[in-house]
Amino acid sequence: GSICAQSADCVLSRRRAPAEKRSSTLAQPGAKRLHPRLYPLVALPVATSLLASQRYPRLMSVRLAAPVATPAAEALQSDVNGLLAPYGAPALGVPADVAAAVDAKCLELEQSTTKPPLEALDGAWRVVYSNAPSPSNGALGPLRGDGLQIVDVAKRRYANELRLFGGNARVTLEATFAGSNEELRVTFRSIRLVLFGNQIFEKQFPPGVERTWCLSYTDASCRVVRAGVDGGRSIVREAGLVDKNAGEAKDAYLFFMERAPDYVAD
Repeated sequence: GSICAQSADCVLSRRRAPAEKRSSTLAQPGAKRLHPRLYPLVALPVATSLLASQRYPRLMSVRLAAPVATPAAEALQSDVNGLLAPYGAPALGVPADVAAAVDAKCLELEQSTTKPPLEALDGAWRVVYSNAPSPSNGALGPLRGDGLQIVDVAKRRYANELRLFGGNARVTLEATFAGSNEELRVTFRSIRLVLFGNQIFEKQFPPGVERTWCLSYTDASCRVVRAGVDGGRSIVREAGLVDKNAGEAKDAYLFFMERAPDYVAD
């Protein structure tokens, strides 16, 4: 019996020794310990990150998919915004020489990096400038609006939404797309007008109303897209509102867009 008791004491003492050693180390003068009241503050960011990655994997993947702009790219974006600033937001009536300078800066951006995954497009974007016809340029005729593009990569859908008069009038074009992170083929599905929260009309597009998007530059806060009819039907051309060959090349029109963090879906 005494041998067993001694053996048990030896085992217990061996188990206690490392714990006592750790305890004595922490208790040494000068050793810093976290106050128990601070534990939740330390644990909260970790727990939030873990929950977000499991509950909202798409949000996490978007954040990872969209690269941060390099200092050189940020400088080019700043140059573009500086050139466009005198012409409003979105920029309208941009003179040919300024438009050419903007195009040249965008071309430098396009050549500055490789293209990120398609998921980098996800979310809401604001049209800063486009040489495409209304309403793609963020205006409805002479009326300057807020041109937004909301992309849902998982569903392969997007909406171009033009908000006028403080959002009391909204023209929304719904479309689907297929393709890769290099180039997309876009099919227009419907267009609707909403005034003061009431839908006035919604019209389906006929088959073949399509565009090509050249995804030439995307980072976490900025996009450059070249787009054109590229063999598809064009309602504005058929209606005689623009020249019958306008925008035919797949890179005919330039879009310079920035993230719209203030966008709130209805």
